[in-house]
This record gives sequence, structure tokens and C-alpha cells, in this order.
Amino acid sequence: NIDAASGVSLPVFTGSVSAAGKSGAFAFALAQSGLVGQPVSSLRLIKVKSASTHLEFTRVNKLSDLADGKFAIVTSTGVIRAANDTVRSTDALVLVIKDNGAFDMNSTPGVILDPCFLAQSTRRSGGGGGCNAGVFAPIALILAAPLLLLLKK
Repeated sequence: NIDAASGVSLPVFTGSVSAAGKSGAFAFALAQSGLVGQPVSSLRLIKVKSASTHLEFTRVNKLSDLADGKFAIVTSTGVIRAANDTVRSTDALVLVIKDNGAFDMNSTPGVILDPCFLAQSTRRSGGGGGCNAGVFAPIALILAAPLLLLLKK
């Protein structure tokens, strides 16, 4: 379970990949997210599957580790922010979803659909299973529209 101190709902987005089973990388600007100045280590990217269940993306420290279900906070020069760093206004959230993988909500081959939530939070012990949708308190500002980048995976 996750206690969310604040967070940002990403727009529900879709993207196409070159072939079924390929992965797509999506980037969102963080300038207007309300998370600027927050520690990177406190950010959790949540994939909302239903009102009662979720998946959590894993934060990576190297661009080469970006794959399905992984995310990073990336500088404007393409460097991944370290966990002990803070989010800057020029940073972007980059996440990867594999077509028809666990994080893809669209079963059509070659099309990815995903609703996500980026939360600044702390982990709460206990409990398994789903996540209560009421736990999140989204802030008013929504991240900028995604820039779709295709990976050759």
C-alpha cells in the first residue's frame, strides 16, 4: 500500500509501436506538475488497473535499464536523476510500456493505452493486493501532453 502526500494524474494516453509486442517510451514534462523540488526517491509511478487494484512501476538509475514497467526522471540533457537528487522544472518523467504487457490496458496489437498516477509518497507497511483509489489526492495541475518515443526492443 502507498500513502500519497501529493500527486499528479497523467492524462490517459495511447501510443502506437512498430509491431505487436514492442515497447514504447513516453515522456511527460514535469515543469507544471507541482513535484519540482521534491526528492526523486519519494516519487512512485502507479498504473491504475481498476478502482481497487494497481501496479507500481520500478524506478531505474540507467537509461539502458528502461524497459516494460520501468520509469526514470530524466534531465533535459538525457541524464537520469539520482534518487537523492530533486526534481527540476526542466526534467521529464520517462516510462516504458510493452504492447500487451501487464502495464498495457489495450489488447489491440501495436496500440498501448495507459492511465497512470505519479505520486510523491511514503511506503506504508502491511496489506497486499489492491490499492484504494481514494488514497490519492491529485493536485490541480496536470502534466503536459506526452511525447511518444519508440524503443527498438
